[in-house]
Amino acid sequence: EGASGNQQEGQMSTDSEPQHAVRVRLISAPVKRKKVNFATLIKNAALAASIQNGDQETGVEQLFDKRVGNSGETASSWQRSTQEYFLWMSSLALFGVLLAIAVNEILWYSAVGFETVDTVFTTILKISVLVTTAVSIFLLYKYYDGQLEMLRTSGVGLSEGFGFMSLRESGLWSYFLADLFTLLPMPFPFIHFTIEMDDVFHEDTPTIYTSDNLLMALMFVRFQFLPRLIAEIWMMNNHVAFMSARMHNIVIDTWFVIRALFIANFATLIGLIFATILASSYIILICERPYPHVDQLAEFDNALYYTIITMTTVGYGDIVPDTRLGRYAALAISLQGVVFIALIIQGV
Repeated sequence: EGASGNQQEGQMSTDSEPQHAVRVRLISAPVKRKKVNFATLIKNAALAASIQNGDQETGVEQLFDKRVGNSGETASSWQRSTQEYFLWMSSLALFGVLLAIAVNEILWYSAVGFETVDTVFTTILKISVLVTTAVSIFLLYKYYDGQLEMLRTSGVGLSEGFGFMSLRESGLWSYFLADLFTLLPMPFPFIHFTIEMDDVFHEDTPTIYTSDNLLMALMFVRFQFLPRLIAEIWMMNNHVAFMSARMHNIVIDTWFVIRALFIANFATLIGLIFATILASSYIILICERPYPHVDQLAEFDNALYYTIITMTTVGYGDIVPDTRLGRYAALAISLQGVVFIALIIQGV
């Protein structure tokens, strides 16, 4: 018995030594951390749920599909509907920007001096901008109404209908207002007025802006729909990610989608930066073109050159804005450049 006890103790000691050695090796081994974005995390979690259930379809999608709202539609069907609404809404909103650019260019090159007069063609274009904006607002309402129905279908208790209470309870009220006010600025037909701003260098000759110029510049805020549009096309912002984000108190807004896209695909980052450069160049052109004195930024190629130099933080100083609005736009462009550089570093 003594010999067998000693033998058992010897076995226990020999068995414990390799475990201790393995434990030491595991602790001392370097840990490699892999960068995973939120979309990949949601996809892996849904795949794990489907494997655990023994099904080939996504387990989280099956869970949401079993919940049917008052209208008889599942969360998946509501998600597809809201995606279509957003695709059409954002596409019409961006198309309205192109129509407004055509209006602005026609009025500028047909002006006598600095006096612009609407023609039949420009009036028709303005009415087209108004129609596309009205349809975009209706589709925006349908988009957020679908978001509310998707939440109700997924088991979230909200007030009935589409209104202030339901939007506030869902946390979508501020986002709905931001998107609504993004769509409102546009050149209105049969409305034309001018605004004078004091010159930086020549106080006796103020810069005169028309309502079409200012409202046209504000329409470029609609470009904030572009990254969300790409996200919908990529199926990133599906109902699984939306509900999982809400469970973790994460809101999938424009900034979140931009960061996810930049990390996932560098080509998308370059495409969005290129679109921002073109839009910022045209805004500088709008601000500087009515300047009554000689201005190098009154041409688009110079405005494009200035925007790239400013966004890359080079700043040669050979071309500078002469108007107050142009300088305010230059500040915004410089801040955009800093943000884009930070996102490029993070994505790379």
